[in-house]
Amino acid sequence: MVKDRADIALGDLQYTPYFLQLMDLSVPYNTECLTFLTPESLTNNSWKTLILPFKLQLWLAILLSWVLKWAFGVNTTIDVINLTSQGHPRAFYACSHAAVLYNYSSKSMRLLQGHRNIVSTIAADSSGRWLATADKGKDSSIIVWDSTECLPIHTIFDPHSEFGTVLIAMSENAKYLVSIGNEPKPELKFWLWTYGNGKPNDTVTLNSSYGPPCRICFNPNVQEHIWVAFQRQVLFLEWNVQENKLNPPVLPKIRNAKTNGFITDCTYFEKCHQCVASTTEGVLLVFGSTYYRRFFNEHELQNDKMFVKAIKISKAAITSVTSVDGLLVTGDVNGHIKFYDDVIRILLWCQNFNLPTITSISFNLEPRKYKLTDPLDFEDHSDEAELLYENLVPTDATVHNLPFIVRDFLIATEDGRVGSIDYLKNRCNFLDHPFAFPITAIDVHDELPYLCLGFANSNICLYNYISKELLAEMPLQKNASDTCPITEIKYSNQGFHLACGKTNGSLWFIDPIALSPKPKQPIEYTSGEIVKIVFSLDAKLCAFYNVRANIVILRYKNKAWGILGKLKSHYKPICDILFSPYLPSRLFTIGEDRFLNEYDLNCCGEYEISIKVSERIEQRAIPVCFIYYPSAKDNNYKYFFMCDDQFKFKVVSDTTFMCHRTVLGPAYGDYEKHENKYLIYANRNYLGIQLFPPDGNPHTYIGIIGHPTELLQFKVSNDGKYVFTIGKDDNCVLMWETNTKAADITFANGGEELEPYFCLIEGGLHGWLFREMQDLFYYMQILHQGEETVLPRVVGDYIPVTELPDLMRACGFYPTEYEIENMIVDIKYREFDETNVLREEVSFSEFVQLYVNYRPPHGLSLSVLKEKFEEFCKTGRNPDSNPVSITREEFVSAICERGELFSRSKAHTCLGTLMNYQFDSVDGAAEKDFSFLPSVINFETFLEEVLGIDLQRQSIEDRNVGKVTNENLEC
Repeated sequence: MVKDRADIALGDLQYTPYFLQLMDLSVPYNTECLTFLTPESLTNNSWKTLILPFKLQLWLAILLSWVLKWAFGVNTTIDVINLTSQGHPRAFYACSHAAVLYNYSSKSMRLLQGHRNIVSTIAADSSGRWLATADKGKDSSIIVWDSTECLPIHTIFDPHSEFGTVLIAMSENAKYLVSIGNEPKPELKFWLWTYGNGKPNDTVTLNSSYGPPCRICFNPNVQEHIWVAFQRQVLFLEWNVQENKLNPPVLPKIRNAKTNGFITDCTYFEKCHQCVASTTEGVLLVFGSTYYRRFFNEHELQNDKMFVKAIKISKAAITSVTSVDGLLVTGDVNGHIKFYDDVIRILLWCQNFNLPTITSISFNLEPRKYKLTDPLDFEDHSDEAELLYENLVPTDATVHNLPFIVRDFLIATEDGRVGSIDYLKNRCNFLDHPFAFPITAIDVHDELPYLCLGFANSNICLYNYISKELLAEMPLQKNASDTCPITEIKYSNQGFHLACGKTNGSLWFIDPIALSPKPKQPIEYTSGEIVKIVFSLDAKLCAFYNVRANIVILRYKNKAWGILGKLKSHYKPICDILFSPYLPSRLFTIGEDRFLNEYDLNCCGEYEISIKVSERIEQRAIPVCFIYYPSAKDNNYKYFFMCDDQFKFKVVSDTTFMCHRTVLGPAYGDYEKHENKYLIYANRNYLGIQLFPPDGNPHTYIGIIGHPTELLQFKVSNDGKYVFTIGKDDNCVLMWETNTKAADITFANGGEELEPYFCLIEGGLHGWLFREMQDLFYYMQILHQGEETVLPRVVGDYIPVTELPDLMRACGFYPTEYEIENMIVDIKYREFDETNVLREEVSFSEFVQLYVNYRPPHGLSLSVLKEKFEEFCKTGRNPDSNPVSITREEFVSAICERGELFSRSKAHTCLGTLMNYQFDSVDGAAEKDFSFLPSVINFETFLEEVLGIDLQRQSIEDRNVGKVTNENLEC
């Protein structure tokens, strides 16, 4: 339903690609995905009443639910563009799935959000007014932005279908846009985007043997001339204005291509017939209209270039080449920057900055306005733009030693740094602290605005996320070879301790502020990667688990941490670990084996841990994570709030381990709650807010893409105002500002009572299923009173709880005995904490909510049915075998003897009903006559004859209607 509404909203707001970020959230939750915001942490910003249509209010709430406030880090694998002009120092670059406009003088940032995937390429016109961004992957787009308002002006959806865009370029007058896709046979598309068309004006299919594209250049003198450089080939294109199409491409043959190396970059010369490409062998490839040098004539410029010559200028690979003010500028793998004239004579070089590989060079948008003067000249030059003293200006490398003056520029390096080069002062000022390696772990201080980051190279650093200052940095290494990634960082309550876990199983305790190790060497009790670390409320106990399902408990005593014990308590991987938020401390774990374990902390010692309680809490689903449920009252009833991989939230008692509530989680969109607490959640790549307590209402949660690939971890600030996210294999941290009021808008627009649930029932309010549920609910009251009674019928609003199982089955949901027990407990204990009274009746509204919350959110697919049938076929056979059929006797035996209790009499009745078998008075009570079943049952027989699913009919409906598929059948 959410996706349908997104499509409707996009029709109304066609220039707001940000709405694409709300997508189907049908993926399992992340490992550590639940965090509460306490009432004290909520902002006091009041929400102004907007007189807007429902759709606009809904999508405005989504836009305002998460505001991206800051992005730490730079993606220097793509260009960093210098937009500095008229005294406004700005850099334009990409960070994760957003683009950033950064003023490196005022240290302010504007973020351009709109892409679902990681931004793969950016571009700008010569004025810096119009910007373009693109991504590659599913639901990719090209977005053109107004840099003054930081708003999207035009969006091209799916420009290269599901493959996305590898490279884009914008002409200097911003009129033309060229993109290259990521298809197996790449396509170059030309866009007259100012006309608002969603289709390209022309397309050229390229040869995949050219290699990946390196650069698209527009000729600064003739905007219709385009040059595209690939790793092994270059091609020249021209837009024919009269015929509105691209002329056939020109592909000059490059002599000695193998010895010249791979092409890395290219650029046009201003006011020149020639252009240059750089290579990995330090060679410049020169292309021109003729083999000889010609004087510039704009009316004679042609784009059918030929290869002229190759000039070896460096022993190192040239990674970047550009031109400015008639000069050619190169950057190489040694971090050297060199300037050449238009005949490739070196004029100046900068190699004293000690830079790593330079990935891009970008000059200020405007040339210098200067005047050379003598230092002893005391004339008033206040009206002049810039005074440069002759004796301080560097000279070029020619025999004339002429003054050499060029614009200031930005450089980006391979280690993630962006530097501003003050050319006259020969100084490189880095814009921010670099993130040279992927960020693998984060945590925030409990009381101070400190963000701690762990990296893949074993470094750790501390930021003040309000002032954006780097406070401390430290490598966590036993020796120079210890570069294992940090996998987990955890502050204790009130920030007394800071623990860091690594992939080699070592645990470091470090100073929470200075980041110095305490002690100097790590604690090493395991060899597997540490997954999660937790502290008790009083910070005297610390526990962690690793990928090998080992639990280690430590105690802080005499200013040192010592081990209490180590244990492997789950036979499958552990999913989460939790200390109780009260004293005395209790420790719990849940695992993929579906067990919840509590450990006896009073009996720990001598390296042994005893399990106090071990209880299986799931039947089919796998628990993913859990936290303590915030109690509305100060009572003795305490619960876990748990989520599983079947999109369900569950409330489980921490004493009896009995499930008290099951509700549908965010399987389709977003989530939230008010007054007492708000819940922050995350799944594979979405970040969301949930109104608490959840009740299955799909209008009580809101979400947005927290990271386009995989959201690795997220943490909430101490005041609840910000949420920090990191992604897998990404060098950036995103800082989000929460707006919990936005979820209230979606909740208010969802309707009252049963209105929010209609979208989760096939056909909605007026569909056949809801009418059937109404009829069956009241028919169940008649059955309960007796079908043949002569007394007056009394039809009310409630039915006994004991009638729920039959009512659910009559509506097409067949719960297991375990689910039936949970449903009955759910209703009986729903008000027990407040009244101490068990309920024995259920209303129609509660029945509908139970039906929506307990049934599988996506039905049962054929793949699941096939998997379960294969398990039946393995009954009594070699577990390693892969049987595809089962005999009648084995089939009945598996149903009656495996899993939950199922009598032969009940099996006979159910299977006979499915097979349309006509029972007589004798056969109805028989337990041994199953002759109506096929003697041998395979999967096709099971579907068509036993379950009665007509696969041929399904395929016909799939072709004709386009809604029913074999992979999503409701059973």
